[in-house]
Amino acid sequence: QVSPEIPDRCPSCGRSIVWRKDHLWCTNSIDCPAQSERAVEHFFKTLGNIDGFGPETVIKLYKNDVNSAVQVYRLSQDDLIEFGFGEKTSENLISELQKSRQLQIEDWRFLAAFGIDSLGPGNAERLLTVYSIKELLNVSAEEMAALNGFAFRSAGVIAAGIERAKPSIKEMLELG
Repeated sequence: QVSPEIPDRCPSCGRSIVWRKDHLWCTNSIDCPAQSERAVEHFFKTLGNIDGFGPETVIKLYKNDVNSAVQVYRLSQDDLIEFGFGEKTSENLISELQKSRQLQIEDWRFLAAFGIDSLGPGNAERLLTVYSIKELLNVSAEEMAALNGFAFRSAGVIAAGIERAKPSIKEMLELG
């Protein structure tokens, strides 16, 4: 019987990896290509109101230094053409971005799209029954832990994640 080979470095960026529960995680959450690509892909998949931003598109964007959903929403059709997307594909992607700004979605989808640890759709929905998205940007771990269904440890992880994502959340709200 052959044992699986477990890497000691991230195959995408070469940084160290750690075990988190049953999974290996790259410690480079800032600029690991694989994490950045998955974060953008996760954002659009979780929003659920936009097509065209699957793995192939996201990889092509990343290769052109577009590594966040905020950056994606700032793109023009000319940018996409310059990145090597066809004219019709570029037009369709920009159309999808515009459509996603106009279609109403649930706030929990928007919040969960940022991929904050321990803040899946259920926890996002629970938090948003008490706080608005803007209010949630300033909620402490202690305030969150006082809510039914939030242990202090998970509240701390969520609050820290929201703090890290706060600039992106604010910017996305400003972008519509």
